[in-house]
Amino acid sequence: MLKQVIVLSFLSINLSFAQTEKDSYEIYSSTINRLVENWFDPPIEAIIVVERYSEKFKQDFSDIMDLTIEKIPKSTLSWYVRDSLLQQRFLNDQNIKKVLRDLFANFNNHPKIKSELLNVNGVEIHTLNSKKYHSYLNRGQKWRKNGWKRLENKYNSKFAIQFSKISYQGNYASFYYEYLCGDLCAAGAIALMENAEGEWKVLKEFNLWES
Repeated sequence: MLKQVIVLSFLSINLSFAQTEKDSYEIYSSTINRLVENWFDPPIEAIIVVERYSEKFKQDFSDIMDLTIEKIPKSTLSWYVRDSLLQQRFLNDQNIKKVLRDLFANFNNHPKIKSELLNVNGVEIHTLNSKKYHSYLNRGQKWRKNGWKRLENKYNSKFAIQFSKISYQGNYASFYYEYLCGDLCAAGAIALMENAEGEWKVLKEFNLWES
């Protein structure tokens, strides 16, 4: 009997992980496809995916954290969430608050991205580990001169992206991503996703910084 319980528990854990992995790669892939599709000029032909997200500078989630507390300040809500119907969901749906709170509270243990599991349309994917990626751009604390040009010439890519882990709660998911598209072209954002009828869609994005 004990053996059966152990086997069932093992199968349950593995099935749960597989489903989470499937969801994660659907979310990562849809984010890349959306950015590539909406990119303006020139079109993106190849992308660099950093295998594991590594913070060079600690992310500051302090302002957006107010969206996760019991009584969200009106000023915070109106600033970050303009849509009135979505505001009500932030006020009343505890799962939205929790999926963001869990991401901010334990922002570590980010996964290694497997490029072969990404479903990206019409672009070539190059993967780099975080150490090598940052070696192109930094020497100690100094911005490496022409680092982006070297990266671009090596991989024929004008776009590099890295993802944090994904936090899940109910039908919601949240994660952080940042991309680099040149010496003075970069941005970082929190994405809040919702699974509607079996498909992950962006519910809200919060731009944290850009240059």
